[in-house]
Amino acid sequence: MYLNANTAKEIIKEISPFIPHDLNLMDGQGFILASTNPNRVGTHHEGAKILIQSEEKQLIVGKDGEYEGCKVGVNLPIYYAGLVIGVVGITGNPEETIKYGQIIQKMTEMLVYENFDASQKLQKENADFLYMNDVIHGNWENSLFNLEEWMNQSGIRSQGPYTVSVFTLKEETISSDIHEIQRVRETIIKNFLISNLRNKQIVCASDGEHYICLGNRNSNALRDLLVKLGEELMQQYNISLLGTIGSTYHDLLDIPKSYREAVLIQRHFANEKTGVYCFENIVLELVFHQIPDIYKKNISEQVFRNCSKEDIEEYREFITSYIECNGSLKKISEQNYIHKNTVQYKLNKITRLTGLDPRNYKDLFLLYLASLVS
Repeated sequence: MYLNANTAKEIIKEISPFIPHDLNLMDGQGFILASTNPNRVGTHHEGAKILIQSEEKQLIVGKDGEYEGCKVGVNLPIYYAGLVIGVVGITGNPEETIKYGQIIQKMTEMLVYENFDASQKLQKENADFLYMNDVIHGNWENSLFNLEEWMNQSGIRSQGPYTVSVFTLKEETISSDIHEIQRVRETIIKNFLISNLRNKQIVCASDGEHYICLGNRNSNALRDLLVKLGEELMQQYNISLLGTIGSTYHDLLDIPKSYREAVLIQRHFANEKTGVYCFENIVLELVFHQIPDIYKKNISEQVFRNCSKEDIEEYREFITSYIECNGSLKKISEQNYIHKNTVQYKLNKITRLTGLDPRNYKDLFLLYLASLVS
């Protein structure tokens, strides 16, 4: 359970560069799982079995063949949670190899623990993804799992609100050409993300490409959290984040709606942008992008027919800011570092040139549509 052939090979690979002797790892039955001498893998090591059964602290083999399948060297038990789970053997003159004994024993035990711990975490992550997959697709009746119990254990309340977000990571630079280093880096980042969000009572699961989050926060609160997380990722790992957030719902059965909305934005912005976006804030933009290009161009040309290229570029940014600030002159002036009188001047100029008044919702809608054309 704790020590198998794959784990043993990884441990031998990690330790062998530091020891000028052959190393062997035996299981609880005395069979050699891994060795720096490939010919010994799979053979029976009687000394290891005797050591496990006797509960001695070490077994020294004074000559080759003293025990079946044994060579001169030192053998030490490997402990995990107080149990002997295997034996590590160092081939060579006992007087010379004994000095490596305790070091190798402790290193092996630490690596066994790390491998088992990593395996347990991976099983937990895989299980979380299976649970999450059923929840976000509304598979409550046919699921093989108790989804509400899983949500409760994950810190998600049985009462709403519920919001789903999806995010992907984008490397700014290639960190390393060494596959093993890159694998370790990816594991560290994944652990950082999942544990960080879990501490905020948000369960996070990954399918290997995307991270899916579910929590009781509303979309704006979740957005603030993901923005901060994105800043930490960039600062610590030079990785940017594209996060998309669905609408907030209060019924368990509406969780799939929030998920579908988050996925829709994710697909819309794929390979184009980084940042965090809420469905509620860009739904109009999403709808607009479903309109054929020829109609979008006609809208823009009609609205801005009396404007110069410089005016159009300026008005696009201003109208977007006007919507983001919900028409508040104070917020617009603060966001754009201009005086409120300048805001009024821009509004009046837009009305004069286009015949559309941004303070009128119908006109603002047309101005915004025209502003979205690149």
